[in-house]
Amino acid sequence: MNKSTTPVDALTRLSSYTDFVKIKKLAQAHETPFYALNLSNVKSNAVMFKNAIPNSEVFYAVKVNPDVEIIKELHSQGIGFDVASSGEVLLCKSLGISPDKMIFSNPVKKPSEIKKAFQEGINFFVFDNYFELDKLAANAPNSKVYLRLCVYGENSKINLNEKFVAMQDEAVDLMCEALKKGLNPVGLAFHVGMQCLSAESYVNAIEKCSQINDELKKQGIHIEFVNIGGGFPVKYPGDNFNLNDYFKKINEAIRTYFPETKVFLEPGSGMVGDSTSIVFSVIGKNFRGGKTWYYVDESIYSSFLNYALYGQNYSFYTLKKGELENCILAGRTCDSLDILNKDVKLPKLEIGDIVITRNAGAYTRTFNTNFNSFEAVKTVYFR
Repeated sequence: MNKSTTPVDALTRLSSYTDFVKIKKLAQAHETPFYALNLSNVKSNAVMFKNAIPNSEVFYAVKVNPDVEIIKELHSQGIGFDVASSGEVLLCKSLGISPDKMIFSNPVKKPSEIKKAFQEGINFFVFDNYFELDKLAANAPNSKVYLRLCVYGENSKINLNEKFVAMQDEAVDLMCEALKKGLNPVGLAFHVGMQCLSAESYVNAIEKCSQINDELKKQGIHIEFVNIGGGFPVKYPGDNFNLNDYFKKINEAIRTYFPETKVFLEPGSGMVGDSTSIVFSVIGKNFRGGKTWYYVDESIYSSFLNYALYGQNYSFYTLKKGELENCILAGRTCDSLDILNKDVKLPKLEIGDIVITRNAGAYTRTFNTNFNSFEAVKTVYFR
């Protein structure tokens, strides 16, 4: 068995990232699995994004984690909301959020969803093709629309510029067509991709928007804002970045190319990624193929679909000390594909021991299913 000579001190390792004492108490008081959600982190991230770029407005991407307490906390801090469905519109509305604090940023929408959102008072819609313009003109006449452009996400973990986006050479024609159809083309938008580790992607995209804006001015179209989307990173294992330098470069690009233009941001993972730890337990173990298998009461069908789909790397911690050894973490369902991580180092664990994953606030709760009829993972809040 491959062992590390470095002892694991969970108290030291975990307390540098989050409030270990509070999470340990929660683990003693609540049955696993559960999300330990630190609302103070949500608040501090909201303040950070609000102050990151002058003359900007922040819209949280609800799809990333639609937790009601997160939405309420962000609303209290003056954050707006990027919604992508009628369900998200109604969720925000039920929490007292005004439609003028929402933008509809799903590029492809059912006509009925456009109509319903417009009737609810939402007036900002994204588009990326002529067919979408027809639907918007028919169901949200005279609404404000913004064009999502293709940019290159070479610095991002997940490319989001294949399924949606308009190419640069069709951008001006699309904006002109929006005007002809009685819509108000007021913005340009892009998304550099999820977990973007370099601000250069934003700088290049902002420059591209500037080139298109120069052509739009010749057509008498004056944009009100540039929407720089999301992609702001979370501190996952192996990912290195400095947010101060990150936003410094973005702000320099904005001052150069759009000094008088409002900026929209749509942070999702960057807003809530570090808010949540997943607390779960070992429910079984085996030794096979030179590794220990630990079966836990979590699953790729609950919180770890990101690992299965994208290979998202998470850190795992325990409440025990001991030498590290290679092991496999497998999920609670009867599906043989349900494996959380095939190569993780942990001290020797026993059935009932606690395992904690930090920085798990993004795309975990929102992917929960009831496969095998397991109950959804509950959330415990703290500050």
